[in-house]
Formats: sequence, C-alpha cells, structure tokens
Amino acid sequence: MEAMSRSCGSPRLTVRNLAPFVAASVLAWIAVPVGSSMNWGLYALAALLAVLAGVLCVAPLRGTPMRVREAVPSLIFLVGVALLRDSAGASTRLWECWRCCRCSTRLYTAIVDS
Repeated sequence: MEAMSRSCGSPRLTVRNLAPFVAASVLAWIAVPVGSSMNWGLYALAALLAVLAGVLCVAPLRGTPMRVREAVPSLIFLVGVALLRDSAGASTRLWECWRCCRCSTRLYTAIVDS
C-alpha cells in the first residue's frame, strides 16, 4: 500500500503511466470529426472534460482520500468520452438510453410484482 501511495503522489510517474492512454485519447479526439456531422459545442465540452480529468489525475486535490483521487478523474473522463460519442451523432443518444433503461426497469418491476 505504501508503494501505491508514493506512485500516486509523483506527477512524473503518473504522467509516464498515463502516456499511452493520453495518446489513444488524442487519436480518438482527432478521428471522431473525420466523416461525421459534428456538434462542436459537445465536442468542445468533451475535450474540456478530458483535459480536466488529466489535470486532476496528475495534480490531485490535496486532502482528498486516495479512492476519490482515483475515481473522480476516471468518471469525468468517461463522461467526456460519452459526450464525444454524442457529439459525432451517435446512433443512440445518452438520454435516449437513460429513458429506455428507466422504462425497461419499470416494465421488469411490473412483471415481477404481478
């Protein structure tokens, strides 16, 4: 556990460990606009969230528990990826999936309860 906390606190080691993932993310953000009709507002927001996640990963907020330091940037990045997908005109929008999921949960509950 001690080694983990030392590596998480070292920005140089964190940057080196994240380099392949950053490269893959940059390629995704470059490739998405090619051949897609874009919603540039969502695209910019997605890029901003990805940068914010990277900054929080390299320079975490002091005084926060270790799990929070690791989970929050990951969740922010996932929201950024979801917005990137939506910005390119995804076949199913996130809010449509959410609405469909809520309806199927209600249907499942109604079937089980009857």
